[in-house]
Amino acid sequence: MSLEIFLSDLKLSKHQAVLEELGYDDVADYGNMDNDAVLEFESALKSKGVPPGHAGKLSRAVKAERGKAAPAPPQTEPEIKPQTRGGRARAQPPASAGSKRARNDPAASEPSGGAKKTKAEPTKQTAAEKRAVAAAAKKAEAAEAAAAKKAEAAEAAAKKKS
Repeated sequence: MSLEIFLSDLKLSKHQAVLEELGYDDVADYGNMDNDAVLEFESALKSKGVPPGHAGKLSRAVKAERGKAAPAPPQTEPEIKPQTRGGRARAQPPASAGSKRARNDPAASEPSGGAKKTKAEPTKQTAAEKRAVAAAAKKAEAAEAAAAKKAEAAEAAAKKKS
């Protein structure tokens, strides 16, 4: 997006010359500005005579561009492991690069494009995900009960033949 369109959308086209003079003429760079850079941006605008309300509006628009700069990686659904510890199935998080699962899973070991490794933020489960986990646990318990019942029946049949 050009600076002209960016400012036009905000109805602040009259400040284009100031932004160009200050070196803020590339809207693509706005997505890479951290909080300190945005504060510096707003301060520079005010020092050039941009009214505080307009400078604040521009700062908010720059912050909004940050969300557009690098799309978040797609969410993967948690793997349901029908392990019944205490009678409940547990959702397994995606494999981390150093885990045994990652070493055995080629998809988990793909490079991240040179991105800096950071700790994964824990995500909250939605109600639908909680219901899915509960349904998987219930299904796993039912399968275990059926297997146990089948094993008992086979054992009883074997005793009967003897």
